[in-house]
Amino acid sequence: MGGTLFALALFSLAKGSGGFMDDDQLVQRAQAFFSDKQNVGVNGTVFGLHKGLKVVLFETCSDVCPAYTVRIIHYDVAMGPKCDAAGGVETAISVPVSIGVTQQDFCIPAVLYQKNLFTDHPFMGGASGSRH
Repeated sequence: MGGTLFALALFSLAKGSGGFMDDDQLVQRAQAFFSDKQNVGVNGTVFGLHKGLKVVLFETCSDVCPAYTVRIIHYDVAMGPKCDAAGGVETAISVPVSIGVTQQDFCIPAVLYQKNLFTDHPFMGGASGSRH
């Protein structure tokens, strides 16, 4: 329930400010989210709009949950020209599938990529932003 309330609070923050975030606001929201290591089960959380694009959370877990949960904050755009036009950074990130992992591409807001603040593994003891 705490994760759901946190997701609603994040959505309210984005909605209350018109949903538009500058770089600093996006970084602050990502830091706040990743600092809550118990916040899971909110795949699809909308953080707001950054540079006119929706910023969302991808969250997944596989066979040993929640131990192998991975959370990724990214633009909700297709790879290639749309990501490039957004000023995003295409990044392949390992995500759990069945008993293994696979690489999946995400369009990461450049400011989060530069600060290494776009993915974490909340139950594996890894630091925010670790690119595993």
